[in-house]
Amino acid sequence: MKSEYRDYRRRDMSMEDFKKLVPYLNEVKSVVLEGWGESLLHPNVFDFIGMVKREGAEAGFVTSGYGLDEDRIRELIRRGIDFLGFSFSGATPETHQRIRINSDFEQLLASIRAFFSLSKEMKMKVPKMHIVYLLLKENVEESPLILDLAKSLKIKEVVFLNIIQISNEEQDNMKVFTYSGRSPYEDIMLEAKRKAASYGIKLFTPSLTQIDVAMCPENPLNSIYISVDGEVSPCVYLNPPVKSPFRRIFEGKAYEIENISFGNLFEEPLEEIWNKEPYRAFREAHERRERAGREIFESLINLSLRGEYTLPPPPEPCKTCHKMKGF
Repeated sequence: MKSEYRDYRRRDMSMEDFKKLVPYLNEVKSVVLEGWGESLLHPNVFDFIGMVKREGAEAGFVTSGYGLDEDRIRELIRRGIDFLGFSFSGATPETHQRIRINSDFEQLLASIRAFFSLSKEMKMKVPKMHIVYLLLKENVEESPLILDLAKSLKIKEVVFLNIIQISNEEQDNMKVFTYSGRSPYEDIMLEAKRKAASYGIKLFTPSLTQIDVAMCPENPLNSIYISVDGEVSPCVYLNPPVKSPFRRIFEGKAYEIENISFGNLFEEPLEEIWNKEPYRAFREAHERRERAGREIFESLINLSLRGEYTLPPPPEPCKTCHKMKGF
């Protein structure tokens, strides 16, 4: 699959800058050590895991498995990595390697198996592992097969994802969800769900048709995204590593979206950034939406809902995000 952007600003966070984040790590539950690239390519990834763990937080990331040989697996286990997502773009070697360039399907399977065997050999904890599967027209028919693969690998959790940040017409044509009517792939998703239930696998699936979600699954009320430059944003989709404004295609229309940052953690304390008026207003919009969704749900349970219901609007930058439509 081609890069989502052709003008990525390809940079890694330096050790010096990462150390500026350490004072805050004992206040968070988990740290996902990734942004828009492959975490295993970072020269200090093992040191970063150790620094996070020493502060009492969980550490992990999603990987395509690039460069994941036995020595690196041993080091990840030794450092105590807590969770790992393995990115698949097909349930067969042909499909996966056609979409995921430079990724070896069989090597990816071998790496997952090695985590189990080497953890046992080293008498250390096996990290929580899951499969991440990006749904595309080119691979959606293999979705049920990925559950067979997960079962054979002893993986207990699978996450299906849609393309969220669509920046060109080519990507728009790749998506499997639809803005109106019934998706032609709903039966495939039902088959995947049946297999997951049969195998005892927890399966997370996005919607393939529009639904108005009360709370964004990126959890902007409790999560933050910190860019390589130290910029603090509510989520990764509001500050991609491209020049602002960036292009987003939503419901067939192209929008120019300004990169969102509420402050720079390398220059000011997180508490000050968190309490800035624009950031508070952003979260309050999501809080109103979440509260309304909860009230609607309770009304449905109590059979007291009357007439049509609507949720308050999300913040302006989120109105054209596919996450807010359940995708």
